[in-house]
Amino acid sequence: MVNFPSLNPIHIFPTPFHKKDLPKGTLFEILKQAGISKEELKNLL
Repeated sequence: MVNFPSLNPIHIFPTPFHKKDLPKGTLFEILKQAGISKEELKNLL
């Protein structure tokens, strides 16, 4: 399990499965709604 420090562990985020890559804008909007910055994501990768 990935630990996101800014998130409360009781939140559940649906993660759809797609056969192709998500557009950048869609990914960044998902991160924004989840309260995760681009920098936080970059540090996790």
